[in-house]
Amino acid sequence: MKKILAFLSIMIILQGCNGNNDESFDVNWSEYSDTTVERLESNGIKYEIRDGNVFIPNKDHDKAVACCS
Repeated sequence: MKKILAFLSIMIILQGCNGNNDESFDVNWSEYSDTTVERLESNGIKYEIRDGNVFIPNKDHDKAVACCS
């Protein structure tokens, strides 16, 4: 029983330390413009351009709102 409890405890701790490393570009930030891209680059925010739209990672959403709104 102790082994099972220790195993579950370790798994929970490791899952909690995993962090949010999601780099998927799933937030449609705006339509493409040179100004938008310059602002994102100057603030170190990664972006992708697809079909004339600028996409940013979900983890950088708050940072983009603060710098580019």
